Amino acid sequence: MFNLRENIILNMITENTSINIEESNYDEIIKTIQKVIIGQLRDLNDNEELMKEFGPFFDINSLNYTSSKIIGTIIEVNGFDIIPFDFSSFSNRDFRDFLDFIGKEIDIQIERYTINHTAEELLIEVLKFASVLSRLTFLVYAEDSEGINLNESFENTVFWLQMIDRSNIDDIRGIVGEIKGSLECAVDSILLSKVKFSAEATKKPVDFFKILTLFHAKNILYQIGEAIPILGSDRKDFKLDKEKGIMLPEKILEAFSLYSNTTKGEKVRVENDFTKKLFDIFKESLGFQPKDIIKYVTTNEGERAFRILDNYVSIADKELLSIDIMLNQELTSQGVSNLMNVFTLNKEEFYKQNDADKDKKTKHNMGSANSRLFRTPIMRLETKILVPTYTWLESLNYLSLRILNRDIYSDMVTNTWNELIKKSYDEYDLPELEIFLHEKNINAQINIDLAQIPELKKDIKSIKKMPHEIDLLYFEKNSLVIMDLKNYGIQHNFMDVRKVVDKINQQKIKMNKLRQFVLDRKNVFEQILESEFNEVNVGILTVNPTVYPYIQKDDSLVKVLSVQSFKEGFE
Repeated sequence: MFNLRENIILNMITENTSINIEESNYDEIIKTIQKVIIGQLRDLNDNEELMKEFGPFFDINSLNYTSSKIIGTIIEVNGFDIIPFDFSSFSNRDFRDFLDFIGKEIDIQIERYTINHTAEELLIEVLKFASVLSRLTFLVYAEDSEGINLNESFENTVFWLQMIDRSNIDDIRGIVGEIKGSLECAVDSILLSKVKFSAEATKKPVDFFKILTLFHAKNILYQIGEAIPILGSDRKDFKLDKEKGIMLPEKILEAFSLYSNTTKGEKVRVENDFTKKLFDIFKESLGFQPKDIIKYVTTNEGERAFRILDNYVSIADKELLSIDIMLNQELTSQGVSNLMNVFTLNKEEFYKQNDADKDKKTKHNMGSANSRLFRTPIMRLETKILVPTYTWLESLNYLSLRILNRDIYSDMVTNTWNELIKKSYDEYDLPELEIFLHEKNINAQINIDLAQIPELKKDIKSIKKMPHEIDLLYFEKNSLVIMDLKNYGIQHNFMDVRKVVDKINQQKIKMNKLRQFVLDRKNVFEQILESEFNEVNVGILTVNPTVYPYIQKDDSLVKVLSVQSFKEGFE
């Protein structure tokens, strides 16, 4: 387990409470962010007049291009681009071994840079960058915040808004996502000691764009690694290029691009009529809920011992923030302890999670629901805590969803917690769907517990890995239609894609098993439902649109479509 050296960090502190961001250092962070945006603009636009306006940035390439070029150079040096690989014969392990080799070569390049800094110095610089980035995104996309209003203007947001207005980048969050992924990958590598650092403080200036490009190259490998298992026969179209690096098959890239463009305006519904009660139940068991911490951070600065908006990175005695929250919001000591644990990154679980993942040669937390900088940004030191303040504010926006997704403390609430979430949140749309079908003169039923039906009770208990409850059932022509409702969120990268594809494929097996179960007992079901049918159709409804229909087109008997697409089918 890697321990951050507190003495080195303390030597970087000014005024006892904050890590100093000198004006030149701050300007360099802003300049780097602008450079990334302009690089993306240059990739997307052929407008030379627009490009000339950016003077010194005119010849900047995008972050994705520059990082892919790093991978491409490794491919060229090792002659991989001229070897006629038959990727159709590659197993998943073969691909992993290849990606691990490229990853080690990237680590060598990273070490040539990181050896000039201590791990602590580099970590502080990354946290500064993250906090500035969080503040920018907060102000540009204030409508997405959980009631946190910074109530200030920020001149650099004008640049962002101008770029959005003058280009075909109609949502800058994709670029922000690339930067965040790079920073999270950097922090992951630092805490897991994946590369070598200087043993002594050097105080050398940090090249932020270099950091982003190197660690974005690593993140590209992680994303590709997640995509490999879902390629199927398309893996034959996998390509290597000295300029573009590793190229996934065009088919999957185009499918994901189409999905991303289609869902650009989609927002995951976090709260509904029942979530207030759910959060109250959560607080009864864990001692806190989202509104407690939101109230704390929105309290006037003068009414808190821990100051947030004054600094980009703050340091405090280990117990100061906990005690301040406890007294300010009248929470219990255990409740605050549970709360702080939710936002702390380098706790034991961060390292145990990697130790348990034995099948991965390259251990990392990328894609984790909890062990990532922009979810859990607080760092523990020996006697202090390190807080990138604006990144912590941003992480509060994700707390409600982490609770509702059962990412945190799901086994510590109540014995019925998972069922409560399922009924009140995941399946919130079922009653409305029943009404929708009735208005179409279609007889529909929801939440049918097969284990409670006497004629089926004995059989249903003996069958494993099959839904024992039918979410939605209705008749269409001569068919009985059974739909299962799932809440998978929106997929923003290939790590998300891999997870949702795996979940849906597993659920499709269960739904096919349910279909056969009903067909084998057709007479019984006809008596119970008081209707005859010739066929049984099964499907999976998703609360939000998923990438699945775009990339997994097959002849399966299980349909997969979003609630919105389902409704549109009746129009």
